[in-house]
Amino acid sequence: MARSLDDDAPRRISDADDHLGAEQRQAEADEHDSLRMLRHDVRQTERDLVRRRRRVRAVGVALTVAGGAMLTGLLWTVLVWGLPSRFLRVDITCGVLALVSGVAAWVVAPPRKQLSLAKLEDMLATNREALRFLSALIHPTLKERRSLYRNKRH
Repeated sequence: MARSLDDDAPRRISDADDHLGAEQRQAEADEHDSLRMLRHDVRQTERDLVRRRRRVRAVGVALTVAGGAMLTGLLWTVLVWGLPSRFLRVDITCGVLALVSGVAAWVVAPPRKQLSLAKLEDMLATNREALRFLSALIHPTLKERRSLYRNKRH
């Protein structure tokens, strides 16, 4: 079959290459956007996890102080039972301290509708693994390659 003189095959091939190149650039841009969003999600989850751990620790400290104040007041009352003027001051102080600590624990406690600490940790681990996988698919920077190597060794 002879080639027609009005056939513009080189132009069509060039247009197809340009179209494929544009699709490839768009796919790479989408991959980089998803990588950027995943990095943001990992950082946000890490911050949420730190905040949650801080809140849980603060609640634990407040409840420990409240329990210690109650125990101290009770023990002091038993030891100096015969002298009401001596145990009343300490009991009132311990009661106020227990009340303030209990209120602080109630205020600082994480809301019930938020994700639990274990779920946050699982979500962070999943996001980190997805980030590692996606970073490995895309040509990582030198800093990312070093980070991936260090993560793999540990």
